Amino acid sequence: MLVANTLQGTYGTKFATSKTTGIYAAESSTAPVLKNTNGEDVNPDSLNTVTDFSRTGISSFSQTSEQLQSVSDFYASTDQVTKVFSDKFVKIVDLTDSDMISQKGIDKTITDSGTHQFLIVNIPATSEDQLKYNGYLLHVNIKYITKAVNPIVILNFPNLKTLSLEQADDLLNVSYGANEANQTSITDKSRILMNFPNASDLSIQQNFVGTLLAPAATVLIKGLKLNTTFSAAYAKNIEMTNGTTSSGSDGVFNPPEFGDPNNQGGSTETDEITKADVTKVPASGSASTKSFKDDQQTLSDFKYNDTLKFDIGWQGYADAELYRSTDGTTWTNINTDIKTGDDGNKTYTSADFSPGKDVKLTVDGSNGTQQIFKTTGNKTYSFALVKSNQKTLTDVSDAVWQGQVATSTADFTLAVPDKIDFSIDYSKLKTDSDGDLLATPKETPELVLSNDLEADFSLTLKSDATADQTEPKNEQTNVFLGAQRFKFISNNQAIYLANNLELFSKSVPIDGVLAVAQDPLEPKVEKYQLTGFQVKVPLTLASTAAIVGLDWQLTLGE
Repeated sequence: MLVANTLQGTYGTKFATSKTTGIYAAESSTAPVLKNTNGEDVNPDSLNTVTDFSRTGISSFSQTSEQLQSVSDFYASTDQVTKVFSDKFVKIVDLTDSDMISQKGIDKTITDSGTHQFLIVNIPATSEDQLKYNGYLLHVNIKYITKAVNPIVILNFPNLKTLSLEQADDLLNVSYGANEANQTSITDKSRILMNFPNASDLSIQQNFVGTLLAPAATVLIKGLKLNTTFSAAYAKNIEMTNGTTSSGSDGVFNPPEFGDPNNQGGSTETDEITKADVTKVPASGSASTKSFKDDQQTLSDFKYNDTLKFDIGWQGYADAELYRSTDGTTWTNINTDIKTGDDGNKTYTSADFSPGKDVKLTVDGSNGTQQIFKTTGNKTYSFALVKSNQKTLTDVSDAVWQGQVATSTADFTLAVPDKIDFSIDYSKLKTDSDGDLLATPKETPELVLSNDLEADFSLTLKSDATADQTEPKNEQTNVFLGAQRFKFISNNQAIYLANNLELFSKSVPIDGVLAVAQDPLEPKVEKYQLTGFQVKVPLTLASTAAIVGLDWQLTLGE
């Protein structure tokens, strides 16, 4: 239906219908008579015959102008929209200047964490040049990743004064789909609205699917077929050229979902973290759970095979997604692990983490007689609920919620000798069948172990720590192991890898645990004696002090 205050330049204008009434209304008594397709006169009806006018009590175009401005301002106001519509129904996205790429326009992907049927996109452009590709073609392409089907979309341009959509390759497209690769452009004309609350001049010549609302603007429509791609224009002044045609009100933006009580009433959810629990599961013993919803938790003394897991739940916090960090610097989006219940509430249950296995092993040989292996394992697991859909973040200062759990592991320390002194004691000398001397260590070497971490481990003598010589010589003061190996593992068994040099005797037994006085507040310490070491020494070196260098490799978890 054509509703006008005044009409000018209507020469040749015809309605594509045989009707003579109910298709044309005007306020001015001097409005011209138009024609239908049969050449019959179509006289203007009064405004009170227009349903949209009579239903709302409007009787003049001045009232219409006020109403259109009110509607336009309403759609552009986040505060007003969220008071009227449920936050389960409407999703509002504010683009920033960074979304309008210089000389490229807008290519924006918006991700919906739920099934918001109604999408409002606020575009802050102050000049149409910000929306153009290469400064010439309009380029606005928005992809909406959502589970909603056939969504309703409003594009707000609150700061734009002028816009022309006249080039053949101008692009104004909104699409939707479950992922970015499978998008469907919105072609239902009643589902999309372009809103210009403060524009003064708009020009439309190329295709646009939807309705245009510009209550303070003069809109020039050049030859478009209304209801083919361009369903309606609401403006202060409308100028039409080049045989513009219309077939009625079909496709005007008026989504029936707006009248559904389930979509109304403002926010229906309270933003709340319903739980944030961490559970420690010992390898032996009972599990324990603590909440870190309001305060950081600290869990200590993790053994090697202990685990922990996290359970986080929340309601509300529209558009917020969950991020995790273990260094406090890089935050990773874990939204793919989130489950949404029938009530819309969301939960996250983590896989098992093993802090006791995530330790750092250091070796200290600074005292000159021992190599000391030690583990450290302090880690903080941090979570943040942030209104973002980026895969990673480096700043979560605007998070709507944060929680932390600090963990530390039990101690593991192992001290091993880094050399064995075989200085010859003549009272202990033995000879073998070849007449060579068999020397024993001056002092029995020891392994000192504190394993509160309760980690299985293997200890291997890798190679000569000092050189790769295999036979002692007169001018040397060291006897080297060369390719000789032996392996000590945590069940007090020894495995020997002999070679034909036989610098070590073939049997190097490990005596049992030595009794060590314990302080109840100190970690348990165990000492193991490595006895039976012998080294074959040529008789000519009987008076030479010999020291064997050792190089150890420790592996946890074996």
